[in-house]
Amino acid sequence: MSTSSGRWSLYEILREDIALQPFLLNTQLLKKETFSTELLDLFTIRPCFGEANIFGGSVNRDIYQLISRKQDVTFIEKSQAFHFIQEIILEGKNAILQDFHFLNEFEEKPSELYITVQLEPPSEWKVSALVEKESPSLLKGNTLLRSRMYEVAIRMAGRLQVYYPQCLTFVLEIGFVLDKLWLQDIKLHYSKSKWSQYQIMKSVQELTPYLPQTQLATPLSLCNFLSLYNEVVLKPYNGQWGAGVIKVNSLSEGDYELHENRKKTRFSNSSDLLFHLNSHYLSKKGYIVQENIPLSKIEQSPFDVRVMTQKEIPEEHWEVTGKLVKIAMDKVFVTNLAKSLIFLEDALNRIGMNMKQSIDLIAELETLCLLTSQLLEEHFSTVSIVGFDIGIDTYGQLWIIEANLWPDLTIFRMIEDKSMYEKIREKKRK
Repeated sequence: MSTSSGRWSLYEILREDIALQPFLLNTQLLKKETFSTELLDLFTIRPCFGEANIFGGSVNRDIYQLISRKQDVTFIEKSQAFHFIQEIILEGKNAILQDFHFLNEFEEKPSELYITVQLEPPSEWKVSALVEKESPSLLKGNTLLRSRMYEVAIRMAGRLQVYYPQCLTFVLEIGFVLDKLWLQDIKLHYSKSKWSQYQIMKSVQELTPYLPQTQLATPLSLCNFLSLYNEVVLKPYNGQWGAGVIKVNSLSEGDYELHENRKKTRFSNSSDLLFHLNSHYLSKKGYIVQENIPLSKIEQSPFDVRVMTQKEIPEEHWEVTGKLVKIAMDKVFVTNLAKSLIFLEDALNRIGMNMKQSIDLIAELETLCLLTSQLLEEHFSTVSIVGFDIGIDTYGQLWIIEANLWPDLTIFRMIEDKSMYEKIREKKRK
């Protein structure tokens, strides 16, 4: 079976398992024929790849309403609706058509949530996270439904992993109403995914004190995090170089402030904030939400530490081959575009640490990065280099901001002393 057609391939793989068929929506590839013959009064169209979901239905026999992140439109003919979907919204891309007609049987509003299923070496699948999408569900009081949901999710992950052996984390979007549940969507998280890495790291007790609280970003999880932490950071879980990273503050007067790069936008209520975030960010790609760590500052700018760990061959031990501090540009909260690069010892001295404190912190930092590198290698066997971004908060506590399995070496080449850069390059070549 081909596994190159995204959501359609995933659906076909799961449909082969008879035990999973009751939990799968009636799904077709979107074509003119299927749109004309299969279109019912409630449906969802999802691209085989990407996030341009379209929700639709018939207002009556002759009028069809379509809702997408771009616009809401109404058509009186199916052919007009199909042309608009295919050419304007999907831009010619392949998509699937999902039938939600069965929801007419229920008076209750369905609930939606995300279940994360993680592979623990050597071969045990576990549910590692659950987050509701927009509103709290009744799942907490229904242990039988929760147990069945977990059983189905684990079976689906095990089935898919046969075809996607490099994927260790599956996120399943599940809908349910009363005792009926169904699969709506699946996201595959590979080694570059921040969410997959977080699931791995949080499973080790020694690492949990160094991890900012993190969850898949949904309207509900974002509101919960803002009420708990006041400041949160949203990151694309497959992003790099700080692209798309935003910070949201809950202000004392009930307003909210969104900060991206040097631009700040204010919102007077949570509804406007969530609408903006969903329209411009969450509907376009997957995000995680994290508590914001109050990083130590130099010259009024936050900084973090890029730490490189490497190993030459599987039998050798990991070692730290580079440490460099990145100081964020003025009025920017991310350090990816740094205004200056300095050595760690210099940075610790400038924030007031004495010699003993610096030695102890550097030893703790190196131990932390080596332990995490070994853990990531256990899950991703081909890993031989990791670039960590380690934060130091205003109390001197270390935090794992990010672990990059394909780190950019450019910053080490930018400093005058090239010895660290040459050491990293030499070890990478071996």
